[in-house]
Amino acid sequence: MIKKSEKGYIALTSAIILGITLLVAVLGFAIMIFFNKKSTTQAILKEASYFTARACLEKALLNLTADSTYSGGEYVSVDNDQCTISSVTQNGENFVIIAVSTVNRNKTTLELTVDGMLNTISFIER
Repeated sequence: MIKKSEKGYIALTSAIILGITLLVAVLGFAIMIFFNKKSTTQAILKEASYFTARACLEKALLNLTADSTYSGGEYVSVDNDQCTISSVTQNGENFVIIAVSTVNRNKTTLELTVDGMLNTISFIER
């Protein structure tokens, strides 16, 4: 038979163990949410960098339409971000356009190859 003083000790020990278990579970969830939020933010910034570089490619295509000797080397502002049309080189009848964008340390380099009629031949992220 358990004495009255031992019942209180068992209840107190059980409450402490349950409290520690809940605290560990809550801390685990908080850490998981923190890292998930950070990962999501990085994905959004990478996407912004990608589409900013795509805007640079479009600007280069527009400039090539107006001047077939366009060689790039210009900065383009897209909203609050910037990208660079690094180079536009002619390789036979094709043009190779390289655009670079960095948004909060998320760098995207895109390479677009088009023919003389500006039809896409290849498009890669380097």
